[in-house]
Amino acid sequence: NLESFKGNHTDLTNVNFNGAPALKSIYCEWASLTTVNVSALTQLELLELSHNEITAINLGTINNLKTLTCWENQLTNLDVAAQTGLITLTCANNQLTQLNVSSLVNLKNLACDSNAIMTLDVTALAQLTSLSCSDNQLTALNLNGLDQLKHLYISDNSITGIDLTHVPLLNYLVSTTQSRHSI
Repeated sequence: NLESFKGNHTDLTNVNFNGAPALKSIYCEWASLTTVNVSALTQLELLELSHNEITAINLGTINNLKTLTCWENQLTNLDVAAQTGLITLTCANNQLTQLNVSSLVNLKNLACDSNAIMTLDVTALAQLTSLSCSDNQLTALNLNGLDQLKHLYISDNSITGIDLTHVPLLNYLVSTTQSRHSI
């Protein structure tokens, strides 16, 4: 059974994975995909879909997924609520206005830069070590409960103040071009 699919740097616009239920990894970057449905791939652990033209990803309720990389697409919605095993989520450079990650309690790395996200609740993500949410429309960011956070990127938002007292391991902060700044 097919366990890995690589379709990088191709002209693929559509791939039907229904006949490959044992797939554990999909690499399909720099292609021309527009929609992706992997909801039947219960063994899938890694999904790399960056640099496509994707407007929708159907993940269904697969719960083995550890890494989802879908930056530089045309996503306006990304439903990852059922992917509670995710460790890394990279969905930067899309058109997302919201992102619900509150159920992703195993998440360690979140990169959602360059979207139009107005609010982001990360307080349930106690394992988070890296958060990159620059270039969005955030006005506030609550870091309570993020005891493991080491890297924080919040540039190019409208955040006017941020409380760092709940992030004792933070050793890297990038926060530039905020309208007003209070740390």
